[in-house]
Amino acid sequence: MRKQASYKIVVADARKPRDGKAVDILGSYSPQRKDKPLTLDIKKVDKWLAVGAQPTEAAKKIVDKARKAAEEQGVTKVSLTSEPGKPKPSKKQMLKQKETAEKDEKAPAEAQPETEKTEPEESETKETGE
Repeated sequence: MRKQASYKIVVADARKPRDGKAVDILGSYSPQRKDKPLTLDIKKVDKWLAVGAQPTEAAKKIVDKARKAAEEQGVTKVSLTSEPGKPKPSKKQMLKQKETAEKDEKAPAEAQPETEKTEPEESETKETGE
């Protein structure tokens, strides 16, 4: 697919060229994907940070986001969905909601008393047996 940004989160040796071979692949990040934009192995991240690896600012933000998700899910390998909650309404839906809210505000809130439905009283009829 063209024009689809995707990134590998890797451990690289600072003494090697920037585009050199990665020491270890920790995960991936695809901001355009809706189903799983971020996958990251937290155990590997912790191992490399303990050894003395220095994450970039962008990598630090991604790792923090993954840690929060890992705590919520209770796992060490994280696969985040971009929108865990309810999907964001479209502009059309937001406009429609706004219009209905305005109509509700303009319409007087007249509460009509509810009429209780009562069953007619049954008159007792006496049967006379002859």
